[in-house]
Amino acid sequence: AEELFNQQDYIGAKKQLEQAKEITVHRREEHLTEIATSAIESTRNLIQEAATRGADVGPAMTALQEAQSALVNNDFDNVQGLVKNAAETANAALQDSKKKKQIKQKAVLTESMSEVQEILEMAKEEGGEKTEEIQGKLDQVNQILAQDFIPEEEMELATSLIASAREESIRSRDTSQYKFAMESMESSIMLINSVKGFGIDVNEAEEVIRQWTDAINKGDYSKNDDFAIKIQDIINRLRKPFQSRMVSNSLTSLKAEIAEARNNGLNTVNVEGILTEAEGAFNNGDIDNAELLTKQSEKALMSIRDKWRSGKVKDDFDRAQK
Repeated sequence: AEELFNQQDYIGAKKQLEQAKEITVHRREEHLTEIATSAIESTRNLIQEAATRGADVGPAMTALQEAQSALVNNDFDNVQGLVKNAAETANAALQDSKKKKQIKQKAVLTESMSEVQEILEMAKEEGGEKTEEIQGKLDQVNQILAQDFIPEEEMELATSLIASAREESIRSRDTSQYKFAMESMESSIMLINSVKGFGIDVNEAEEVIRQWTDAINKGDYSKNDDFAIKIQDIINRLRKPFQSRMVSNSLTSLKAEIAEARNNGLNTVNVEGILTEAEGAFNNGDIDNAELLTKQSEKALMSIRDKWRSGKVKDDFDRAQK
């Protein structure tokens, strides 16, 4: 353009400048699209992590969908702000979830430690070995739980110390029947705690634990299997509604994402077919199969989006070459 301008070919110079501008705008859009796509994927991963930790990711998903719509419409002035908002919302939900989880973890550990302390006291009364060493571990756990916020590695240490103290307290009582009964009950307690952390009311199962504990303390080991089976049945029954809510939320979220993809011109027939099967399984009470089909539908939708993005970039490149 400069050469043509110097030659006083102003029309030619203008055409060259327009081409330069078009190329520059296109490359800028490609660059911004790449940055925004990367940010969206990073934020999606953060949201998924928050969701797996039980956080409320609804607002973050809404914000992310707005960012995706802005990207589709090449609204680069707003897309970065929307992605940032989605990430901040997801991170806030994740941190809140971590705090709530730690409160529950501390409560569970405190209760577990109290149970271990009772076992240890019985071992002391029976003249068990290494009771002072075991007590030292529980004292260390007390110091950890006294903190306002417990680092994850210390929480793991407290869990390990309690498990170790429980095992050593049981061994200290040195009775084969008692040891078998307590190990069996420990497995049931772990099963209860595995769902208790999700906020599920496990009072019914804990009442069975109390009955089991009373029987063991009286030297009655005849109902160990009955107690264990009863707790297993209770937990299986209690877990279903929680699993059902999670699948229901996933189905609702997936419907919205499929609708958005369809509105953007994507072929979602296959994904909708899988989703229909998932809804059918859910409505028929087959929650496990519904969860599996929902995950398959999510994966299929992600694949369609990836192919669509790849095709769009190729079309843009082809237009640029022309």
